[in-house]
Amino acid sequence: MFVEKIERISIAVKDLDKSIQFFSDLLGIHFDETFVVEQSGAREAISSFGLELVEGKPGTWVHDFIQKKGEGVFSLMIKVSDMEKAKKVFKDKGVRLTGEINSITEPGGPGLREVSYHPKDTHGVMIFLTEYTEKHPATIAALERREDTVFSSVRDKK
Repeated sequence: MFVEKIERISIAVKDLDKSIQFFSDLLGIHFDETFVVEQSGAREAISSFGLELVEGKPGTWVHDFIQKKGEGVFSLMIKVSDMEKAKKVFKDKGVRLTGEINSITEPGGPGLREVSYHPKDTHGVMIFLTEYTEKHPATIAALERREDTVFSSVRDKK
């Protein structure tokens, strides 16, 4: 089986900051820092719980989704172990590919690969297949400490 797990569920929201506060208070979860996805112009926050909140500026697909359907679930991210096999299955089932992102974190290193499928072919929910190499939490923490040290040493020199 090429499907590993539901990686995250995305909710389109009108106000990201208010939505972070609401879901944090309601569910007792923490969201990582917010960021902007350059390709889509969306502002996002993700929790380790598997919930992603997405806000779009006017003219973005997230904003258009909210204008048409209101706030709510709009995409499902599924982690796969074999992207090529997964893409073939979706193609054979007649599900239309709408986009593909390849993001390599370092030259020759592991990265993130995502493909998206048209919601009209998947019962109204955009499906993203995502493939990446998982890192051990200790590795992630060590890398974050290294980045904090690098950033703090740069700040200290100013």
